[in-house]
Amino acid sequence: MKKIIYSILFLTTCFGYSQTENDREKIKSSYNQKNVESLKKEVFKYSKERKKRVNNLIAKNNITDQDFINSLYDVIDNNLIFRATENVNASLLTRTLELNTGGSLGLNLNGEEHSVGVWDEKRVMVNHDEFKLVDQDSKVTIGDSGNSFGGHGTHVAGTIGAYGINPSAKGMAPEVEILTYDWQDDIAEVLAAANEGLLISNHSYGIPIFNNQGNLALPAAYVGAYMNDAYYWDYLVHQLDYILPVMSAGNEGVPNNSQAIAPGYDKLFGNKVSKNLLIVANSFKPYFDEDTNERLTEATINPSSSEGPTDDGRVKPDIAGMGSNLESSYYFVGSPSATDGYATLTGTSMSTPNVAGSLILLQQYNNELYSEHLKSFELKNLAIHTVYDPQSPSIGPDPKFGWGVLDAYESALVIQNKNNSEIIFESHELSDGQTISYDITVSEDSSVKASIVWNDIAGKGTASSPGNSPTLNDPTPALVNDLDMRIINNDTDEEYMPWVLDMSSTPIAAIKADNNVDNVEKIEVNNLPAGNYTIEISHKGSLVAGDQEFSLIVTGIDSFLSTENIISQNEIKIWPNPVKNYLNITGAEAFEGQAEVKVYDLSGRLVLSSTKNSTSQNTIQMNTSSLSTGTYLVKITDGKTSLNKKIIKE
Repeated sequence: MKKIIYSILFLTTCFGYSQTENDREKIKSSYNQKNVESLKKEVFKYSKERKKRVNNLIAKNNITDQDFINSLYDVIDNNLIFRATENVNASLLTRTLELNTGGSLGLNLNGEEHSVGVWDEKRVMVNHDEFKLVDQDSKVTIGDSGNSFGGHGTHVAGTIGAYGINPSAKGMAPEVEILTYDWQDDIAEVLAAANEGLLISNHSYGIPIFNNQGNLALPAAYVGAYMNDAYYWDYLVHQLDYILPVMSAGNEGVPNNSQAIAPGYDKLFGNKVSKNLLIVANSFKPYFDEDTNERLTEATINPSSSEGPTDDGRVKPDIAGMGSNLESSYYFVGSPSATDGYATLTGTSMSTPNVAGSLILLQQYNNELYSEHLKSFELKNLAIHTVYDPQSPSIGPDPKFGWGVLDAYESALVIQNKNNSEIIFESHELSDGQTISYDITVSEDSSVKASIVWNDIAGKGTASSPGNSPTLNDPTPALVNDLDMRIINNDTDEEYMPWVLDMSSTPIAAIKADNNVDNVEKIEVNNLPAGNYTIEISHKGSLVAGDQEFSLIVTGIDSFLSTENIISQNEIKIWPNPVKNYLNITGAEAFEGQAEVKVYDLSGRLVLSSTKNSTSQNTIQMNTSSLSTGTYLVKITDGKTSLNKKIIKE
């Protein structure tokens, strides 16, 4: 492991986004700029105090070694904190290749008109052949004031978006644009970039917890603890809720933490212990059938990949990607003019861009179908809901793989079909004391999955900074707003519970029980008996800071109906059905506020929409003459109420 590290300060950030101006403005306008300014001030204060501690130590000890100075991140209780890059055919493991041009889904998703931010030790080599446009310009834009290139950052960026001049080094999103920064001012720069509409940032570096002899390089109480670094990153994502920072878990899976929460575990520190980011483990690639693309062998975790969980028992890392023996573009310091360098590397530094590049394709697809991007907790839920779960070391989440291996193929199918009657993919705001329910039907024994994800308030159990003086292996939950989900059999009242890690088991494995630590709840029931069920989402205690927005995904069902502010089927008429040229939607009373009608085909593509601003009418008429013969799904909402209904076009 190379020991070179990081620092933060506010700088003016340069942007070169390829997302449309309307896309970026739509995201930016959704943010409360007063809250953003408040966050900037807090991050500036946090950064200033940290830099002061670093500069005082350098001055006091008359340190002139530039590598040491660039590496030192913080000084906490006289402990020197360093950062390092995390090194020790990715698209196959995560099935991202099936989304690209030529893939089996026929989606032709390559990252067009989207950008990913890459923060690293040094910047991406702008003029590498894998990033050159037709006019010899580059699709890489330097976002800060530096111009020094690094091999590690160039490899990371290539994994995300190399064109594939060397076919074996093609990135996940070969048409995506790259914004490159060094790591010195990352949290401030991510904040600024997010406020301009950035959706994904990649961070393949972290703070080593072991020294070269395999002994703890940090106080044992720091490892697995929710501290200030995690707090400020959670704060950022909670306020700017479209940005999803994707971070490497680390490559310290082999050394043993002698004071771990359990033997063989507990090797995460800093922002890896956050609640709202996506932390990535490193998996080996299984073997696939060349004809069917089916897995022939299980994925296995790379032994070097750092294990969780957190001290409070949360599932960390969140997800696994492919980062073992990965070939990608590279910058060689000894040959700075060579623009065709490549290298094969291993580590969570590589699995992280595998995941980040795949996620930007899912954002692209959702925007193509529905003219909107997913918020970070929606995208995180999509990734976690559709993972491939290796059966070893155990079924369900674990502290090595997290929730499982990213499966971009399955994620894309959920996006494609999210407006039919067999998939729920919605977001809601849960009010204090409220329960939101869905009635679902399963017509035959089926494997049903339900998951909720939310961006939790920053803080350790309370909405305040936790400081940097943790207690060793403190199990106090960091969760502030504790949401709950259950599936209930309407005939027998049997409750199906979410996964949660059993911290008393050896090895640590997941059980199905009440989860009061994760801001992810996932229920999986294989062979759920046919019948009628209710999904309930509620919360414990009192919600902090008002309503809590969350994402819900349910798959494996036959039909559903929300019982939270629904329009009764008896109170609304959709006629005629079958329809020819005009469809009428008539309510018993006038629609409240802005009434919106959207029509989707069975692939989930929006084909028709109409909005009526008047609240004095109870009938909306839509011209359907342009629709082809077939079956469609109509979704009606007036802001408070909603209804899904199938229609037939003659």
